[in-house]
Amino acid sequence: MAASINTFSGIVELICEANTLNDHLLTCNHLTSAESQQNYEVCKARCSKLKEKTEQLNLKTSNDEDAKSILEEYAQIVLDVTYIDENQLVEDDFPEQTANTRIRNVLNHIDNILLVAKKTFPNLQPTDCLGVEIMEVILWRKGALLYMYCHQVIPDKERLKRNVMEIKQILYDGISYLRQMLDVRKPDCQQLSDLELHVNDTLQLIKSGIYTDTHLLALMYCGEMCYWYVQAVRDGLFDLSPEFAVKDIGSRVLKSYIKAVQGPLKGAGWTCDRAEELLAVIVS
Repeated sequence: MAASINTFSGIVELICEANTLNDHLLTCNHLTSAESQQNYEVCKARCSKLKEKTEQLNLKTSNDEDAKSILEEYAQIVLDVTYIDENQLVEDDFPEQTANTRIRNVLNHIDNILLVAKKTFPNLQPTDCLGVEIMEVILWRKGALLYMYCHQVIPDKERLKRNVMEIKQILYDGISYLRQMLDVRKPDCQQLSDLELHVNDTLQLIKSGIYTDTHLLALMYCGEMCYWYVQAVRDGLFDLSPEFAVKDIGSRVLKSYIKAVQGPLKGAGWTCDRAEELLAVIVS
């Protein structure tokens, strides 16, 4: 089937984005480690091939599947490039003078995946054209990056006080991204019915929204960010917004984590000491 008008314009958009990403990669020169630089070179080569692929498309005969394939490839390259940038931020210990700008740059690049998906397929939800796994990775990476920033910055009480409003917003955003990530995947009734007959432990995890180790880690990260938020309120640094039920959110995700670790995942190498400690503070 030939491309629809929407997909036609979407493929043109993908061609433009492939060129933009390629130009961005060609001008980047901020990496300190040889491994990071090597990984960047790999991404540049992949992007160059993607650029060639989009330029060779026949706009009259290309279809939705062609556009989805290119969109997914574009998304993977952006995610890989930004992962290198994130690792560089961690390696640099999130320097106070530049961290916020660099974090926003990473988030903007990741968010652009969703913008391109919407322009390419305006009648579809991003999950429908990118797939569940890519959508989860997008939200996980955004939430995990903000978690890592807070993990570095919040123990530094003076830096926390200097950047209190920014950190409050970052905690709010990080919690929101991780909650969205945990809600992307929904099991269908048939899947639950089949599992109920065969694999009880797996069924318990899926009913709790835990499909992978990353989902379990997202529960812990989200719970710890809720703890930091609650602690900052108690220290008089934040005001508690009535519409942001941070204690309820933190309590719920930490209980889900503890239940999984003490139940189906018992003996699998996970511990819940820290989660129990955080939960006790949140509900006190």
